[in-house]
Amino acid sequence: MDGDALVGAGDDGIELLRSERDLYRSLLNLADHDAPEVFLRDALALVMRAVGARQGYLELQADSTEAHRWSLAEGFS
Repeated sequence: MDGDALVGAGDDGIELLRSERDLYRSLLNLADHDAPEVFLRDALALVMRAVGARQGYLELQADSTEAHRWSLAEGFS
């Protein structure tokens, strides 16, 4: 959304900008993580919050072997 579209948009336009700002800040903060487990947890929470999901699954695999594989699920029983 460009700045001209926000002129006259009122509180909705400001809230959209705040939401986008918070998303970008959260994405930048992901770079602070060294441990894959912490990165995955925060990345999954960020994606779920961004799309309004109640359930999510994220998997990271270095190659076709099982040696370097991390996965995380949220909201499943």
